[in-house]
Amino acid sequence: MTAGATHLHISAAYPVYGQIMVQAQLVDGATGKDIAGSSTNRSTSDLIVNQPYFKPSWTDGGVTSYSASPQIATGAPHAVTERLNIRIVWLSPASAHTTSTQVVFTAAQIAAAGYPPEQLENAVAVRSSADGQNYAVKPWTPGADGSLSIDLPPVDWRADVTQSQYLSFKVAWGLPAGRLVGTIEVRDPQGWQYVGATQTLRPTADVRPAELVPSVFGRDAKGDLWLIPGARGPVRPRTTTPAVWSAAAGAATPR
Repeated sequence: MTAGATHLHISAAYPVYGQIMVQAQLVDGATGKDIAGSSTNRSTSDLIVNQPYFKPSWTDGGVTSYSASPQIATGAPHAVTERLNIRIVWLSPASAHTTSTQVVFTAAQIAAAGYPPEQLENAVAVRSSADGQNYAVKPWTPGADGSLSIDLPPVDWRADVTQSQYLSFKVAWGLPAGRLVGTIEVRDPQGWQYVGATQTLRPTADVRPAELVPSVFGRDAKGDLWLIPGARGPVRPRTTTPAVWSAAAGAATPR
């Protein structure tokens, strides 16, 4: 070996989650003994790889934030929204850097929650948005292995290092309560997974839709028939029916 500087080139194929500490050793090829080495206590021996930042968060109707998995009342009129915050710092030119996000529930995860895949596909409605305002329906993609997934539009990173995507979930009335654990994955165009986060959908007790709340009919002291429309919350004012039944006459009398 001739005298001079020794150069070590290290590259990362994709962002690695965390900080990597590197220690170099110069070894005698004849004896295998260490000649010299760097110290991990020196800042010059630290190799720091930029890690992606990914923090999914939930909001209830776009107002209340949750740090843990929220509850989604089946049949509720409003959707539960999840904001996916992603931050990636590129050291090389970002002209071709894009990522794609996928929400995945494996067959094992669905089975553990106690749902058939077809039941979830029909009961859980998902929409996505790039700005949190304009949402589009996202259909489930059933897998041959019994999994369910949703693909979100690719994100172009040429303009910024921080991006957000939004998902909203509504669960139809009648789905049994459960705890469904899935994964949100961010990947590059070649399929490398940058980051992933486990998220939980928690369908809870039913909120019966207004159209399924029965109406109440009753007669007053005069024998007139009244209708109290079915609804959630406070009882609506009663109204007379189009034809009120007169107990005395025994026939329908228009009102």
